[in-house]
Amino acid sequence: MQAKILVTGAAGFIGSHLIPRLLESGQCVSCLVRSHEASSGSSRRRLASLEELQAQYRDKLRLLRVQDAGAAPQAVQAAQAEICIHLAGRSWVRESVALPEQYVDANYGATVALANALCQSGCRRVVFASTVMVYGEDAPLPCTEGNLGSAPASPYGASKLACEVFLNMYRALHKLEIVNLRLFSVYGPDLREDLVPHLISSAILQGKPFTLFGDGRSVRDYVEVRDVLNAIEAACRCRESHAALNIGSGVGTTLLDLIELLQKHLGRKAELVYKPPAAGELRAAVPDISLAKAKLGWAPHVSLEEGVARLAEWFKGTARAGR
Repeated sequence: MQAKILVTGAAGFIGSHLIPRLLESGQCVSCLVRSHEASSGSSRRRLASLEELQAQYRDKLRLLRVQDAGAAPQAVQAAQAEICIHLAGRSWVRESVALPEQYVDANYGATVALANALCQSGCRRVVFASTVMVYGEDAPLPCTEGNLGSAPASPYGASKLACEVFLNMYRALHKLEIVNLRLFSVYGPDLREDLVPHLISSAILQGKPFTLFGDGRSVRDYVEVRDVLNAIEAACRCRESHAALNIGSGVGTTLLDLIELLQKHLGRKAELVYKPPAAGELRAAVPDISLAKAKLGWAPHVSLEEGVARLAEWFKGTARAGR
């Protein structure tokens, strides 16, 4: 399948892995990049990599730069995309508890504006990166798409669930094809600095204490970024809409077990400091991925052992390079 694809959040962690994959498979890609995405060192580095790719794939890659969400409709119109992979947004649970209105604007507001612009430009399909955090603390385990619990535990999760609902409404109202992918804990090389595997690895390599919020027995599903890219590509290829599909490894891992694995592959011990649990975080989140397997013909293939080993090698490489 070859198509014109628009990617939002192209300078983010998942986007930086996805763009080269799409180009290598022959897709024509437009990247919607907002100025604030280049505010951190890692974002500036990823944006520089996109610029290098643009020089390499002159006829296949366009960078569409916008200052704010208000300028997005013109960029979307210029892209004339058939498929939009919507990765952009804010995604830090603790920050969302302190700044809920910013998450309403950055996630829900921006998604509404994007969907409207996509409909006007003739786009036929949206693949949306939703999150495990749409599930409530009382959602039964394993998490199934049809049982969210009473409410998300954080404004971040609520804003993403609102995006799902709005996009599903646009499917009914405007016949826009929608696939909402509920991504669990995605990790891999060049991981965002605020995510747990990065925080642990940095603390270990720098010989600094790592703070655990809680007793370390919270459970997450860690899914390697290559498996997530496979799911995104499968969602682009499929011909049906899907209101929600869980994307994870299907295996729960405690935080203490993750720390043990990172210690093993980094070759150093972690110094742990315990603090009370943080507001808005889930105690346990493990998905039932059977629906995604059935509907997308997709399955995860990267074990946690293999994925953590790859992540550790990347960390040791960046430490040697002084990045």
